[in-house]
This record gives sequence, structure tokens and C-alpha cells, in this order.
Amino acid sequence: KKICPKINEILNCLKDLNNCRGVGMSGSGPTCFALFDSKISALNAINEIHINNLFENYWTWCGGLYSQINNL
Repeated sequence: KKICPKINEILNCLKDLNNCRGVGMSGSGPTCFALFDSKISALNAINEIHINNLFENYWTWCGGLYSQINNL
């Protein structure tokens, strides 16, 4: 985060999304993510990101937990 201040900007922006429960990044930092209580909340956040052009030129994706996807 200190080496690349843009990561802090992205994480802070994700924190401000409606119903965001937490944010983080993968071990080496190429992926920043936000966690939501439901897939609907995550889909609404993705819409907010796209409508407000929050992460222009960044790739975004929304999905459920592995256990939810595979009905475990």
C-alpha cells in the first residue's frame, strides 16, 4: 500500500460502497476486493462502480462464495 498509493485509493473507494462489509487485496496486490452480505448487494455495488465510472480502465467482477456456487 505504501509503495503504490493507488491501492489505498481503490480500497477506500470500495469501502464507501453501499453495504460493503470489508475490503482487502490478494497477497501480492494485483487484486483488490470488497465483501458484501449478498450477491444482490455486490451486484448493486458493481452497478454503482460502472454508473459512476469509479474504476475506469479496471476490470470488475462479481460472484458468490465457492460454497454457495457449488451448493455445499
